[in-house]
Amino acid sequence: NYVTWVGIDGYYYKPSWEFAPLFGPAIKAVRTLTRDPILISETGASPNAGKAAKITNLFAGIKDYGLLGLVWFNRQKTRDWRIQAPPAVAAFRAGASDFTLVRP
Repeated sequence: NYVTWVGIDGYYYKPSWEFAPLFGPAIKAVRTLTRDPILISETGASPNAGKAAKITNLFAGIKDYGLLGLVWFNRQKTRDWRIQAPPAVAAFRAGASDFTLVRP
């Protein structure tokens, strides 16, 4: 068995955070080791970050960097990462419409 893709994680905590500074360094580091596909294997946006805007930014970054897709952490823990508010739901639906849904 061998690795066929690489997963990285990252979370949007602040409104000023964007995809390239958040995920770009990890993507660059992975690219020095392998050309295997990359998946954002765990991510979310806090309510304070502006969830809908960060979801839009996330999907745009995934497209720009040619990544496989994402796994959203849809739980309420120390922050509420869930996608529930209509603007966040609409942003996620719009972003996901360009990707193929894969179910386990």
